[in-house]
This record gives sequence, C-alpha cells and structure tokens, in this order.
Amino acid sequence: MPSLPRYVDPATPTPLPLGPNSATSVIDDSGLEIRRSILPGGVRLITEAIPGALSASLGMWVAVGSRDEGPGEGGISHFLEHLLFKGTHVRSSFDIAEAFDAVGAESNAATTKEATYYWAHMVADDLPALLPVLTDMVTDSVISDHDVEVERGVILDELAMGEDSPPDVVGEAFARAIYGGSQLGRPIGGTRQSVEAMDPGKIRDLYHRKYGTDDLIVSVAGAVDHDELADRLQAALAGSPWSEQLTTNNLPRRRTPSKPGLAASTDHERHLVLKRDIEQAHVIVGGPWLAALDPVGPASGVALNLLGVGMSSRLFQEIRE
Repeated sequence: MPSLPRYVDPATPTPLPLGPNSATSVIDDSGLEIRRSILPGGVRLITEAIPGALSASLGMWVAVGSRDEGPGEGGISHFLEHLLFKGTHVRSSFDIAEAFDAVGAESNAATTKEATYYWAHMVADDLPALLPVLTDMVTDSVISDHDVEVERGVILDELAMGEDSPPDVVGEAFARAIYGGSQLGRPIGGTRQSVEAMDPGKIRDLYHRKYGTDDLIVSVAGAVDHDELADRLQAALAGSPWSEQLTTNNLPRRRTPSKPGLAASTDHERHLVLKRDIEQAHVIVGGPWLAALDPVGPASGVALNLLGVGMSSRLFQEIRE
C-alpha cells in the first residue's frame, strides 16, 4: 500500500488539501489515526478508529447554516433540518424512527451558523444498517407542504421556549452585540415572523441548491474500518438521487471565511441590557477573537477553560466560592 500524507502536529490547525491528488490523508492524534478521504463527487469521509470501542458515532455534515441565509430567509436552514426526519421517497418518518429505535440507536440533528449536521450513535455492528438510512434522509427528503405546516408549529414552540430561557436570550443578544445585523448576528432559528412566513417552495429550493456531494462531510469515530466504510458510503450514495454527482469531477467546496473586520464593525449597539423579572443575572462579556485556523487557537481554548469554564475555573471560584 502506498504511503499516505501524514500530518503529525494536530495542535496547529492546518487546512487539508482538497485537490484531485489528495485522496487520503492521515493525521496522528496522540497515537490515534484520523483518516480523511475524498470520495467521488467531492464527498469527504473522516474517521477515527478508537481501540477497544464497541460503539460508533456517525455524523453527516452539510456546509450550509444561518450564515448563508438571505433576506426573508431567517431560520430556513434550521427549518430544513427538521424536515429531513419527515420521510423520503422510500422511507416514511416512522420507518426512519423505527430503524434507529429497533437497535437502540440515538439520532438527532442540529443547525449552526455555518453548518447543519445529522448524527447517530449506535453499537458498531449496526453501522452498516444505519448508514443507508441517514444517507437516504440527507439525499432524498420529500419536504411536503403538509410536513412544512406541521414543523412550522414545532419550530414556533421552540422559539417560544428559547424566549423563556435566559441563557438563550443573552446568547442571542451577545451575537447581535458582536456581529450586528450581519448574517452571523441573526438567530439560527429565525424569528417568529420569518418562520410564520416561510414558503415551502423556498425550503425545497434551498435543499436542492445547497445539499450535494461537494458540500457533504461524513465523520465516524469508534469501532470503524475506514476503507470498508468508504465502500459502504459510496454504495449508499450510488443508490440515491445524488448518484449522478458521483460521476462528476466535483471537488469539495471549502468554506469561504467571513470578511475581515466583520466582527469589529461599530455601526450597531455594542452593549445590550435586557431586563427580565427573574432572580439571577445572566452576563456575557466578550469580543472578537482568533480566526479558526490561528495556530494560537488550541492554547487559547485551554486558557479560556481555566479562566471561565466549569466549577474549577477561576471565574466560578471567585464568584461562587
């Protein structure tokens, strides 16, 4: 077997190559191997085999989040995330739920500002059976008008619960204080007004326009064989509506960084105080920080944990103890 490119300093973030000659790379992570392959169509597969593990965690990541939403689309990425559990052209929502429940697996999804991901945690022996289910959800969702109306009510309830949660409220206020009216400053779930006005056609358009092989990252950790999983993933995609994309020369699409200085703009209110009739105060103090690939990033993460995360942090000890 030919030697693979190896990256031996995971403490320094390094953009991995995405070109046609970068099929498989290996990262040494304290003695564990993280392998990344670029499959046909630009699909990225990343695995970490953990010795002694009996379970596996599977994630399918799509590079679309609230940052990508245009005017009048607030919350559309999160809305779409909900709908992918409602059924495909070959599986009903019950079939999807039953597939996971029958083997005691967990599954869920989440939307962030820059990505949407769908995940499952299972006994490793069940990975071959559940990989096609998650693949089907991501590649062949129906998104019917009826399901849109059902989930509209669910999402409005979620927004109402968030408005009653002080940590959620102060978190959204902090994002507005940092990013203002830019895409990164908007709430991931949208607003009541944007969700109520969301058009099913727009959601379907987003799905067909933004979900594709060149934006898909599949990650698995646990008891996993990288090469075997690559074969199974390609087989699952070959039987999906995305099969034609596998025959193209698509390369993975690298996420474009935000414009420099976006977080530092001062054309919006920087200090927000929201008054609520509650007993505790919820405070966030912060500001623009390092870029994602800054080599100081990992060290700064450790420092922030020492200063303010958890019961042993200096902040907790100073205020509570």
